[in-house]
Amino acid sequence: MVMTQEKDSAVSPVVGVMLMLVITIIIAAVVSMSAAGFLDSTSSSAGSAEVKFVGLYAAGYSLGEGFPAATNLGEGGMVFEVIGNTPLDITNLRLSGSGSVGGGGSFAVSYNTPVAPDWISSGEGGTASAGKLRSRLTQPASSVDHRIVKFGTGWSEEEKYHNLVQPGERFVVLAEYVMKSGTSYMIGFAARNTDGTTAISGAISSDGNSLITLMDMKTGKVYYSGPLTNDQAF
Repeated sequence: MVMTQEKDSAVSPVVGVMLMLVITIIIAAVVSMSAAGFLDSTSSSAGSAEVKFVGLYAAGYSLGEGFPAATNLGEGGMVFEVIGNTPLDITNLRLSGSGSVGGGGSFAVSYNTPVAPDWISSGEGGTASAGKLRSRLTQPASSVDHRIVKFGTGWSEEEKYHNLVQPGERFVVLAEYVMKSGTSYMIGFAARNTDGTTAISGAISSDGNSLITLMDMKTGKVYYSGPLTNDQAF
């Protein structure tokens, strides 16, 4: 009679349960890290839009030419372009400036800062100082609530005031006036609220001594910061 000996090599129930728990924890950790990485990547991508400063839009009038008596600049202000591959939400933008106008000028405007649609020289019935011409902004009524809009012609009403600016597209931070001041341009922001109170009042010069900064108020990201010079006007 042949005797056989069986070996019991199975893992005990306690050890098996522990192994299953360890494996479950490891899988959960891997999934959690992957999800966190994905969210970080998504968040980073959402805020990865880049912007370049195109220049001060003065409707093509150079300092040597000056402005004609009846100027209609329409979209006078600071023009920027979205670059890279990510669209930019302009509702969170804030443009600030500080410089050397009248011993020191400064302003800060955001997407919802109201726009004054009509600023002209005192000789034309406006409120500008005698002998100084302020440009007239003749934006559609809807632009009064949109300080920052897409720049250029050919936009439909919906496209012009859409909050997302795509890569390759430009947008303008509207100014109330752009005028010749000595050998430089003076760029002013002077809008009033519907109740007559001052919403913003400030001006800077393109003499190279003024600094402008465009930033995202939500994230704190600075898209552009630099001096404003005459050769940046177009």
